[in-house]
Amino acid sequence: MSTPTPRQDVRAAFAAVLTAANLGVTIYKELPFEGADIRSIVLTIVAGTSRTTGVSMYGGPASAPGGRAVMNLYRLQVDVNFDDKAGCSKLADQVEQAIWNAHDALRDTYDIHSLQKVMDIDTLPLGASVRVPVLTREARVIQDWTFWTHRKLAT
Repeated sequence: MSTPTPRQDVRAAFAAVLTAANLGVTIYKELPFEGADIRSIVLTIVAGTSRTTGVSMYGGPASAPGGRAVMNLYRLQVDVNFDDKAGCSKLADQVEQAIWNAHDALRDTYDIHSLQKVMDIDTLPLGASVRVPVLTREARVIQDWTFWTHRKLAT
């Protein structure tokens, strides 16, 4: 079994937060090959960089041992999919509220800091992100969140 990467850890953290919020839809840590359900949330890392300021000592969450780490900056895209616009807007608001409610847990448990929502777009795609056949037009809200976390380095 392979060790999770920081990208997988980040998606797993947000998936855990959204699962705990009991939103009543399928939550994907990444877009499945066959596409997502019409009523779903898909998490995608759309950007990530490391700060070039160098390596620092890492305290980490209370349960993690210390060591050396590099600060990684991420932009996470949260696709909120639903089969009608009103339901999609309501679900998108619930997603945003669940993430803000979990702000302290994301910091203390998952080492996610400086969380900000930087974009929120309502779209009506033709169904490229949902399973075929698509019987109705899907409603989608895209939220982009930025934050930083640490990539631990071997000592």
